Amino acid sequence: MNSPPSNMRRKPICETEGVTVIDEAGSQDTTKPGAEPPPGLVWLAKRRCDTIDSTLIARSDGVAIWQTEKTSSRDLPRWRPPFGMTPSGLFRGFPIERLHDVLEHGLDVAPQSAFFATRYPDKAWEYPVGRNLAAMLILDSAQSAPSWVTKPAAADDSWQPDKASYPNEYVDSGRLVHTRFARDRGSRHFTYESMYGFWVPGDARAALLGILLGGPQDTMRVLLESLQGSGSYGLELVP
Repeated sequence: MNSPPSNMRRKPICETEGVTVIDEAGSQDTTKPGAEPPPGLVWLAKRRCDTIDSTLIARSDGVAIWQTEKTSSRDLPRWRPPFGMTPSGLFRGFPIERLHDVLEHGLDVAPQSAFFATRYPDKAWEYPVGRNLAAMLILDSAQSAPSWVTKPAAADDSWQPDKASYPNEYVDSGRLVHTRFARDRGSRHFTYESMYGFWVPGDARAALLGILLGGPQDTMRVLLESLQGSGSYGLELVP
């Protein structure tokens, strides 16, 4: 059989400069679903010449830690967890100085505390404002819950909130909002809290899928090496 004309031959897989992609079969066996791309997705991304702008740099007890050279709040890396249709991600930018807390507890706030996060990664990547190095955690959104509750429209006067879950309250535009945020935290504006207020009723470390770090790879490796053995979590750098 004759070979197809050169202009009809399959294009070669793109080479991505400056980025190491872990794409061998079974590479995601040690991390949670969605934390790393399946080999087929990596192959497809290379075939389509998609932007692969982050590198798998470490793993920690099922959590994949990715590194990108991008640090600008307006320059979100495209190659990031969660990979695939499920699970759905919940994103939060955090101060990189709190990385130990995230690896230990799954969040940069105290366990069971309310926090602000978003289902839009580009919004989360904007925070913290004024940072030099970027850090964003990715949670399984199915393991989160709203930080607030209000009286349902159909409820009668006997309705009461779960005070164990929502111990505090405030009034905004005539609406009584029961919230998990402590009195000295939160926005006290229901529109904002209803969009961005969450908490993890269970183990936030179990809900943590991945971490995306923005900055020079050498800097991030030194940071991660300094955290090895500093907590109850395991931390293995990818060669």
